[in-house]
Amino acid sequence: MGKDLRSFLKLAKERMPGDFLEIEEEIDIHHETTAWVKGFQRAGKNPIFYFKKVQGFSQPIVSNLFGSKKVIAFVLDTSLAQLLETYRKREKNLIAPRYVSSGPVRAIVFEGNQVDLSCLPITYHHEGDAAPYITGGILTVIDPETGKTNCSYHRLMVAGKNRLRTHIAPGRHLGYIFKRYEEKNVPLPCSIFIGHHPSLGLGSMAMTPRGIDEIEVMGGMKGEPIDLLRGETVDCVYPAEAEVVLEAEILPNLREEEGPFAEFTGYAAGMRKREVLQIKSMGMRKDAIYHDLIAGGNEHLLLGSIAREAHFFELARSLSPFVRSVSIPLSGAGRFHCYLSLDKQREGQVNQIGMALLGADPVLKHIVIVDQDIDVYNEEEVLWAIATRVQANRDIHIIPNCIGSDLDPSTHFPPEKEGRTAKMIIDATAKPGLHYEAYSRKNRVPEALLKKIQEKLGQG
Repeated sequence: MGKDLRSFLKLAKERMPGDFLEIEEEIDIHHETTAWVKGFQRAGKNPIFYFKKVQGFSQPIVSNLFGSKKVIAFVLDTSLAQLLETYRKREKNLIAPRYVSSGPVRAIVFEGNQVDLSCLPITYHHEGDAAPYITGGILTVIDPETGKTNCSYHRLMVAGKNRLRTHIAPGRHLGYIFKRYEEKNVPLPCSIFIGHHPSLGLGSMAMTPRGIDEIEVMGGMKGEPIDLLRGETVDCVYPAEAEVVLEAEILPNLREEEGPFAEFTGYAAGMRKREVLQIKSMGMRKDAIYHDLIAGGNEHLLLGSIAREAHFFELARSLSPFVRSVSIPLSGAGRFHCYLSLDKQREGQVNQIGMALLGADPVLKHIVIVDQDIDVYNEEEVLWAIATRVQANRDIHIIPNCIGSDLDPSTHFPPEKEGRTAKMIIDATAKPGLHYEAYSRKNRVPEALLKKIQEKLGQG
């Protein structure tokens, strides 16, 4: 589906015209991309947005690249029905990069004091954001202990013409690598590349163990080797076909005020002392396209939920072949909630699977496990199962004092426990006992009659 961002956009416009929207009118970097994307989202529409004219800038902006599962399936050249299976297969199909000596992302290069982020259409997303934020950039570092690359999206607050501030979560891969550098009081070299084939973004979100090269995961997602450049000012790597790249260092033992910034939770993460990046060089294409990822929008949430659905399904199936499906709903911010359907064979399976999944991801808070007759992608059915198959004193299991997300506002009281959370398993399966037979008498209509009516609706 194309070699880079621009070839992908061309194909999307040709083959998915109903999911590609070109905005001809000039927009402002203050909140307007967010207003367009979230305004359409409220109406149940999630096209790719291509803003052709941005006041004061020569670069166009693209947003909502991952705004629907339909578009994500198109990125991976698969069907909606096969989306998760395709993601799982490609995630495991590591393809080594191909190192090249030049690429379009170096058509224009600024170094040192020449770097000026104000030449990019970096946007303000929500009221109250402290500054414009780069949100569509993938921060890439090389793990000094394994030699493998680690790639991840991070919010990046503009703090000067060649300076950024960010949030690095403790205990995650980047946090571990940066801690090793800080212990030696040495800056961590990195690259931030913006605007790339969307499959690279999907690959960067894969929940891989440390020691897996995430550039190779991106290659697997794309289905071909990534053409890779080595940094010219710091020891880093990045795709030659990117639209914009920043070569930078994360400075050791230095924190500066970052935030507030409206996050995926739907709340603004407050101002804190956080990590600082010094940009050493900036490269871009002559006609660069800037990717603006809307924080808390469907694009942001689906990036997290797709990867987790694939990961949790694999993990759950390794525990039981009777796991049928897994959903990470957007109502749980695409991260906090998990719904799992199970052909339950014996009591105890629910807790075994639930605890394994809760322990596999610090961000996951609540898991609801239902029988296989429940469609986990239909939230109304999941809530119905909770309403009719759950007794709170018997079927809700709470695990206190776990590692959680420091972006979850519910964890912030008291302050010394920020980032710690209680986790919960809700067993919404039918229970054996005196009234067990009641669960076999769900209200049913003959399936043939339902299909007949549905066909009439389709014809009408």
